Amino acid sequence: MDYFPLYANLKQRPVLVVGAGEVAFRKIELLRQAGAQVRVIAAKVGAAVQQLLEQNQVQWLKAHFEPSDVEQAVLTIAATDDAQLNQAVHDACVQRHRLVNVVDNPALCTFIVPAIVDRSPVQIAISTGGTAPVLARQLRQKIEQALPPVLAPMATLAGQYRSRVKAVLTQATVRRSFWEKLFADPIFTEALSAQRAQHAEQRLQQLLHTQVDTTLIGQVTLVGAGPGDSGLLTLAGFQALQAADVVLYDALVGKDVLAF
Repeated sequence: MDYFPLYANLKQRPVLVVGAGEVAFRKIELLRQAGAQVRVIAAKVGAAVQQLLEQNQVQWLKAHFEPSDVEQAVLTIAATDDAQLNQAVHDACVQRHRLVNVVDNPALCTFIVPAIVDRSPVQIAISTGGTAPVLARQLRQKIEQALPPVLAPMATLAGQYRSRVKAVLTQATVRRSFWEKLFADPIFTEALSAQRAQHAEQRLQQLLHTQVDTTLIGQVTLVGAGPGDSGLLTLAGFQALQAADVVLYDALVGKDVLAF
């Protein structure tokens, strides 16, 4: 693993962008969607960024970068066509243990911005570690097509009921069973797809009451892994591993299978 995947809460936090051209504008828009306080340093300001400045959507600090500028930002993005300036931004951040991304230069990045599938609050990030961004975008498109729009309201409603479900179903295994049944329930998903939030909520409550009165019975699933190659697993086998509370295996099962 070349990069540690994480999601950062940037709401109301200062982020520095060095550069104000088209590339910088695209990064600024992503940061604004995340609620960041975007601060810009640039000698030349493109039309799109200028419009944001006039609307007070971002803050212009000054024209020329100084190493100490990064000290007031939780992370920094360099988006210029000046190689020396990009290197200076990188060096300043590394020396001060600050995260930095130099656009289109993975060697100068201590964090990278992945391709994103956004079904907020559900988000999926796809990265190739900066080696093949076009491939990451193609993967994002395939995932976008495979995922239903209903994920957003589904996750939102689940978040609203999470504490209540935890209070009613005190055992973790029972809660997990409830959520798995709910997310796979056709009545629940169809109600959300039809934007009938009240019906979906009623179905959630109905399944919750049913779960309270249900005694869970353990289930054992045998998954054949062949010679241990993860590529030989069936979809059903993969799903069984994902759903298992306990996995027993022998020495023939490879690490890539256990990683599931």
